[in-house]
Amino acid sequence: DCIISLAVCAADLNYVKPEMLPAEEGVIYIENGRHPLQELIVDDEFIPNDTSMDDGDRVIVVTGPNFSGKSCYARQVGLL
Repeated sequence: DCIISLAVCAADLNYVKPEMLPAEEGVIYIENGRHPLQELIVDDEFIPNDTSMDDGDRVIVVTGPNFSGKSCYARQVGLL
């Protein structure tokens, strides 16, 4: 049941299978990432985010006013 539900959600929401790199490469690259729960509850269109982190860029500083999506972005990167 769980696998079928995930497959149905993936088809309905246009999810794609991630490409997993070896941990030794130390790379996180997300193109058009979408937080799965936030995308469902937002009233307006959800804007996908890109993330690129590697050994040269290990820290990202995310700034902005309150309720601008900083926490959503951080959770999205952790979840994906």
